[in-house]
Amino acid sequence: MECLETSLCQADEEKTATAKEINKKAKVITDMVMQLALERERLHKQMSLLSKENKILVANFRKGCDDNDHDKEIFGNVDMASNIGTKEPEEA
Repeated sequence: MECLETSLCQADEEKTATAKEINKKAKVITDMVMQLALERERLHKQMSLLSKENKILVANFRKGCDDNDHDKEIFGNVDMASNIGTKEPEEA
């Protein structure tokens, strides 16, 4: 009978230790998920700001090119630059 009690006590201690280890690992994973979400949000904001900045630069470039028709011929595909990161690439 004493052997069963000892075995039960040992199993309970192992169960407690395993539960603590699982809780530690779950906390690490939860923290990493939170960090990943924050980083995703930061990158999304950065991409939005860069996209807006790119549109402003393209508009300013077009405005500067309005006075010079030769530049329009050379830089006629400026629309491609304004759409970087907003469209899927077209297949050839």
